[in-house]
Amino acid sequence: REIMPQPMIWANLKSQGDVPGERFGHSLTAVGNTFVLFGGIDMNTKNTKIAPNNEVYTLRIDKVKCTWNKETTTGDVPLPRAHHSAVALPGDKLFIFGGYYNQKVRLNDGCILTLSNNTWKRPSNEHEITDPNNDEHPAGGPSPRANHSACVLGNKVYIFGGHGGIGYERRIFNDMHCWDIETHEWTKIEYEGLPTDPRCGHSAFGVGNRIYIYGGMNNEAYFNNIVYLDLESSEWTDPEIPTDIPRWNHGHMMVEAIPTWKYFIFGGLIGEFSEGTPRTVGTYNNQTWFLDLLEADPQKWKWNKVETEDKPNPVLPLSREHPSMVYDKRDSRLIVFGGWHNQWINDVWAINVGIIVGPPYAITEMDPALGQLSGGTKVIVKGVGYVDASNITVRFISGKQYVDAQASYISETELSCITPSFEHIGPKEAEVRLQIKGGDLTITSSKFLFFMNTRAYKSLAYGPGLIDKQAIGTMTEFLIQARNELGENRRSGRDHFEVRITIVNDEADEEGAEGEKLETEIIDNDDGTYIVKYQAEQACKVKVEIIFENEKGELVPIRGSPIIASFDEGTTQANSNILTGPLQNTYLHNLLKELEEFIKETNSGINLKDKNVKEDVKQLLKVKEHLKNIEEQHDSTILKLDVADECLKYYDKQEMAKDIDLKKIKRLFDQWSQLQKTAKETRKEIAPVVQVESEKTKQQIKQLEDKLKSYHTELKKKDFYFYSTGVEKALESLKTVDKDIQLFDETIDDLGYNAKMFGFPDAIEQSQKSVENIKVDVSNVQQLWIHSKECIAIFEGYEKTSWTETSPFEMEDEVKKQMKRLNEIKVDRKCHAYQGINDLIKKWLKFLPLIAELRDKSIRDRHWATLKQMVGKEFTIDENFKVMDIWNLNLNQHAEAVEELTDQARQEAKMEATIAKLKETWADVDFELQQHKDTNINLLKMIDDHFDMLEEHQMNVQNMMASRFLATFEEEVLYWQKTLGQVMEVYQLLSEVQKSWSFLENLFIHSEEVKKELPNEAEKFVGIDLEVKDFLKNGEQVKNIHKFCNQDKIYNRLESARDKLTECEKALNDFMDGKRRAFPRFYFVSPMDLLDILSSGNNPAKVMDHMSKVFLAINTLELKETPGDRPSAVGMHACIGKEYVEFSTPLKLIGKVEVYLQDVIDTMRSSLRTIAGKSVQNFQSMDRNDWLLQDPSQITLLVNLINWVICVEKALSGGNSAAALKTAYENQVKMLTELIKLVQGDLDRPVRTKVMCMITMDTHGRDIIDKLLQQGCTSPDEFQWQSQLKGNWDTAKNDSRLNICDAQMWYSYEYLGNGPRLVVTPLTDRIYVTATQALHLMMGCAPAGPAGTGKTETTKDLANCMGKACYVFNCSPQMDYLSMGNIFKGLSASGSWGCFDEFNRLLPAVLSVCSVQFKAVTDAIKEKKERFIIEGQEISLDPTCGAFITMNPGYLGRAELPEGLKSLFRPITVVVPDLELICENFLMAEGFIGAKVLARKFTTLYVLCKDLLSKQMHYDWGLRAIKSVLVVAGMFKRAEPELSEQALLMRALRDFNLPKIVTDDLPIFYGLLGDIFPGVEAERKRDMRFEDICCTATKENKLHPDPEFIMKVVQLSELLEIRHCVFIMGPPGAGKTSCWRILGKAQDLDSRKTMAVDINPKSVTPDELYGFVQPATREWRDGLLSRHMRDLANMKDTNPKWIVLDGDIDANWIENMNSVMDDNKTLTLASNERVSLKPHMRMLFEIRNLKFASPATVSRAGILYISDEKGYQWR
Repeated sequence: REIMPQPMIWANLKSQGDVPGERFGHSLTAVGNTFVLFGGIDMNTKNTKIAPNNEVYTLRIDKVKCTWNKETTTGDVPLPRAHHSAVALPGDKLFIFGGYYNQKVRLNDGCILTLSNNTWKRPSNEHEITDPNNDEHPAGGPSPRANHSACVLGNKVYIFGGHGGIGYERRIFNDMHCWDIETHEWTKIEYEGLPTDPRCGHSAFGVGNRIYIYGGMNNEAYFNNIVYLDLESSEWTDPEIPTDIPRWNHGHMMVEAIPTWKYFIFGGLIGEFSEGTPRTVGTYNNQTWFLDLLEADPQKWKWNKVETEDKPNPVLPLSREHPSMVYDKRDSRLIVFGGWHNQWINDVWAINVGIIVGPPYAITEMDPALGQLSGGTKVIVKGVGYVDASNITVRFISGKQYVDAQASYISETELSCITPSFEHIGPKEAEVRLQIKGGDLTITSSKFLFFMNTRAYKSLAYGPGLIDKQAIGTMTEFLIQARNELGENRRSGRDHFEVRITIVNDEADEEGAEGEKLETEIIDNDDGTYIVKYQAEQACKVKVEIIFENEKGELVPIRGSPIIASFDEGTTQANSNILTGPLQNTYLHNLLKELEEFIKETNSGINLKDKNVKEDVKQLLKVKEHLKNIEEQHDSTILKLDVADECLKYYDKQEMAKDIDLKKIKRLFDQWSQLQKTAKETRKEIAPVVQVESEKTKQQIKQLEDKLKSYHTELKKKDFYFYSTGVEKALESLKTVDKDIQLFDETIDDLGYNAKMFGFPDAIEQSQKSVENIKVDVSNVQQLWIHSKECIAIFEGYEKTSWTETSPFEMEDEVKKQMKRLNEIKVDRKCHAYQGINDLIKKWLKFLPLIAELRDKSIRDRHWATLKQMVGKEFTIDENFKVMDIWNLNLNQHAEAVEELTDQARQEAKMEATIAKLKETWADVDFELQQHKDTNINLLKMIDDHFDMLEEHQMNVQNMMASRFLATFEEEVLYWQKTLGQVMEVYQLLSEVQKSWSFLENLFIHSEEVKKELPNEAEKFVGIDLEVKDFLKNGEQVKNIHKFCNQDKIYNRLESARDKLTECEKALNDFMDGKRRAFPRFYFVSPMDLLDILSSGNNPAKVMDHMSKVFLAINTLELKETPGDRPSAVGMHACIGKEYVEFSTPLKLIGKVEVYLQDVIDTMRSSLRTIAGKSVQNFQSMDRNDWLLQDPSQITLLVNLINWVICVEKALSGGNSAAALKTAYENQVKMLTELIKLVQGDLDRPVRTKVMCMITMDTHGRDIIDKLLQQGCTSPDEFQWQSQLKGNWDTAKNDSRLNICDAQMWYSYEYLGNGPRLVVTPLTDRIYVTATQALHLMMGCAPAGPAGTGKTETTKDLANCMGKACYVFNCSPQMDYLSMGNIFKGLSASGSWGCFDEFNRLLPAVLSVCSVQFKAVTDAIKEKKERFIIEGQEISLDPTCGAFITMNPGYLGRAELPEGLKSLFRPITVVVPDLELICENFLMAEGFIGAKVLARKFTTLYVLCKDLLSKQMHYDWGLRAIKSVLVVAGMFKRAEPELSEQALLMRALRDFNLPKIVTDDLPIFYGLLGDIFPGVEAERKRDMRFEDICCTATKENKLHPDPEFIMKVVQLSELLEIRHCVFIMGPPGAGKTSCWRILGKAQDLDSRKTMAVDINPKSVTPDELYGFVQPATREWRDGLLSRHMRDLANMKDTNPKWIVLDGDIDANWIENMNSVMDDNKTLTLASNERVSLKPHMRMLFEIRNLKFASPATVSRAGILYISDEKGYQWR
């Protein structure tokens, strides 16, 4: 909006509400932000006597209307009164004093109204007055009075004047009393000197330590002056600042404006009479005046009349006396109410005085008060009342034009501003005002002068510091004069000049290096000049560069820069180097003389008198030269004149200038100006002559060009262009050409000068180019012949070299250099001389490689014989054999044959060496012996290096076989091909046999269970065992691998052994399949674990190690040992949470392992059902808190659900269901409150977990009852109730049944441990309905939706509600159809549920088979079969089994499900759940009282973070991130219960989100936290002891313990406390590896020995990382990660174990980790093995970014982001 005040006109505001009647003698006071009306005389009561009242009204005002509200007050209500006084007190209180009670009685009591409760109270030293009678004040206060004044100053109220008296006394007062606001004590002020006149109807205000009185009247006079009482001296003073006419009974208001307060008056009576003349009655008035309190001295105050802006016909309030007046700060308005004008008045008028009062801030000064026209000057805007705001506008005004600039807050009295460009307005003085936060412009202003910018090309410098022969060792100086665009000297400073002074020496010049720099000092004189001082300590030359920084920030040299000056040892005068010293005087004298001589000489030179320019060309050229000098030296001459002029002006200021010099410089400027005019005339006069001579010169140049062209053509025919001429003759012939060129140069110089002077210097260029071309051609030919001479000499030397001393490679390199040099000579390639030497060099380049070939060491006698036969010549290779002899053999004609011969020689030499190496190597390669378990048998192994070598040698032999030069060594190569092939085949077969035998030996030899089950195979294996041991013993004796593998029939014998082992292995697999069918949960156990279980079946204690792999929640059974017999199981220990459940009857673990494990399942279920039955009965009879603690967690939750259902259905079945439901709701809230109180106490972890689950369930119960109430549910048959999962106890069957809609399921009593439960939201309820209906319809269920919405967890939670075992499988491309088939077999036979996470990651082919497999299961359930066929096997069927597939549609690496498979699963779309409800439930479960409010704050923060923070790939604001922070908040709550809940939650949100926030987002994140938790401060919870340990570990590792790095280490430690998977992110070099390594070292020092396994997942394939099933043999090949994770999990200690995956993330490998990274904490492998991540184990991912990760991955891990922006990594 336009930042101008509103128009200053009166407006009549419409009154509404409890409008008070017409009145006068009242008071209207601003108390805080409220306007309070009290008392006065009104006419509201008809037919009664007119009298004062004690009514209280409050007034609220907006733009066009006002609203009255009559207040009801209590307490010591004061008597009615009029013409009293009223002032506002601190704490929103109103104080009233005195006034008329009736026509005869005045009052002198006080009373205080507190607005917050509308209560009146008398001061402590006053008593109640019921019958006033003009009595004295009981506490020494003023006499009874009215029409007096009151004002507040400091902590006192001052009462002055008025009309009244004690008893029947009638008088006008001039006394003053003060009332202490705190003590309520009255004090009368005793005056010094003469008192002021008595008066009433006046007004008063307090400023400083003075009370000011204005206007009023008494029986003798009316007053128009101001008087004041000095409270320090107690003296009255009249400062003589009268208004135009006396005034009394007016309205008044003091407004605290900036920079000066304003005292407003309105209306009243005005009039005057001279002493001794009859008094006149005053006239009513409606004028408004204000007193401007300009300074502390009142004599400078000034009255001003308020002139409205609606002239010539202004709208004004009715003239009146006794109006009340207040000020509306918000809209800068004066408000006038009521009064008397021969009648009572109750109208409300307002006038905006913003243009007078101004905003609550003011401008006083600009520093500096001037700046350049282009803007960019930094100024300090001084003033008062400034506030820190983002929107502060400074306006620069010139007439009707203005430019705005933004300012920055410094303090209450200073702002910083960069001036804007004023170029479109021009160099003028601007008026400056400002505006803050969109308020009004200041009414005060300051001035700012915009001057034209300094220009470097106009500025200059002068002084001794810029001339020669300055004195050394003494400070020298010069002066810079800044000038603007018009060449005018600047009159102010603050420009930015940079002076660089460098010592110049010859060495520096030659080397291009800079000399020593001298220090300079620049002094700004603030008048446009700048003094520069510097000093040289030795005789030298200096380069002075003077550079100006313009408004664009460009550095531009000033006129004349750089300048060379010098220092001389011979200059010794002390004052030589000062501006007025002898050196500058001499320079100035010489400069004036030089200018005078130059102008005189030039003037003479261009004067045509006595010059015959028409005939004498030389004279003409002289004149032209002088004219050219005038043109070229124009700028330098002007600079010299300006320098001399400025220097003389400076001297003149110093009163040192000579009149003769001042006149001379003026004359020189005039002479230079005249010289310009003369030059112009001379040019005009000689123009015709110049034209003629120019034509002559052009003709001569043309003739020269033709001559040069002809000469160049003839040059090509000279003898030195032919190779046959010979070197010496060619070089001699070239010398004659040099003389011709010299003559051409002289002619060009003469003609060139003439052309230049006549103005066409380019005309000679063509001739110059022609001569240059001739020179280049001659030079190139000369270089060619010199080079030819060198080459011929080199070749002659080579020919004489002996064969035995020949170095062909060096020779070839030298010849290549000569060829390169030849090619660098820019001579015509068709030239005969060039072709001759080129051919010769090429012959040698072809010949020398042949020599090099024949010099090869691989050349044997047989090869020389072949060469002699080839060339048809005989020769002997000895010391007399020369290179010339080889040259004469003409080998160039047989080049290909020679190369073929030497190639054959080299290849044969290589074969010979390779065969020798094979013989030598394999003679020493032996088996490495490895002891087999604890036996004396050794396994045979070839170390990896030898195996790699074998492959390499086979490749070498194969290459030799493919060689065309094989013939010489064919027999030996064939031998090694066969031998090494045999080694490879035999060793691979041996490895298979050893591996299979090692595996089977443990079972068939040492397992009684296997011997009993497979007697034939066990007997057969005894023979195989002896045979294999014979192989191993033989290998141990032979040792050498080559000999062992090439024994007769060794391969056939090993192949036979392998076949026998395969038969045993197949029998074993069939045996295991039988065991799986007998006990279906074995389908979920890996083959190795199953064999271990089977082999340990007779020893149940050993089987306990595998219990958690068979049962999801049982860690181990409590065994009771019986000597000499199998133990009995008496109870079970949980592996989910901590809990022990005793069996109802002990179970003897007898029989086969699959039998007694099935008995464990039956006992587990029967025990839990028995406990449930008892718990149902105990619930009614026991205290709920006691009952809560006695049973296993799942039974407690089940029975709680059953009783909740009974309670709700009872309420719905009664007559008054609404009332009954409300009662049920209240009972539910009561029970929930008790649980929250319980969880706030000191509970152990298992009990706390159980109570938190109860709170979660009870909260859902409460919400459901509330929902039933809201929807008006009246019957248990309504859908709102039927759609809930309900538990019932069937007393007939003594069992629990679950109902939801028309689906009924019996509770399965699978032991679930003591783990957390999911918060049930409306989304969860919908999933329950859909999932149970799918099971009811004998289908699978397919929840699909984005990552982190709770698909898998909801499925598991539903299984928990039904007491089912739910196995989660992380689907991956490694799983084939057979693996899936085994899973379906296990699920259908055991009655378990399977949750296939990321199901659409399976390969399309596998998905297709899955549809057939699962259809077989669903068909069998529909047909109610007990057994059915799947994958060719008959399997028993438990119809309560179920399959759930969860999917993230559209993510990378996901396949589309086949239509046939889709039809078997009922789909559910899972959207984002109610995060606020989840937060609220979690917080309640953690014991937070204000859970609802905190949940709203939490979710609001995450929504804002998602919207406002940058879109980083690693940011996750979803459900998993929320849950982590809530867990932390709960830990904080228990650790520091005394802290406020807001502070605890804010700390958790801050400390556990900071690690992932990037640097640029931190200010926004902190801002959001501050907005959502205003005023909440919570220090980061720090473990200083551990931080010290981290510092120690850092130093021990030779690193610097930077606080930022230590914080990252600690943040990682804190993240690992709450997240089992953490991404450590950051750019390379940020310190990611150092971070986790230092944390590990710190934990070692803290007695927590940390083991870390570091793996690069990108260095292997996903199959090699996780393991895979070999399709042909179904053998499981373990992966790198799976093996390490299993090994760490099997370690007995609970010290921290970390798996660090150091490599960039992509969907190919990371998606297989999903079930590890979520709450399942289980790695599911393609072998159906399930490796659990133990509580003390963590997964760390060291990555650069999450560019290729899906949201499913991002949401599953905590994030530690390490930035390198602060650079602490390398500082």
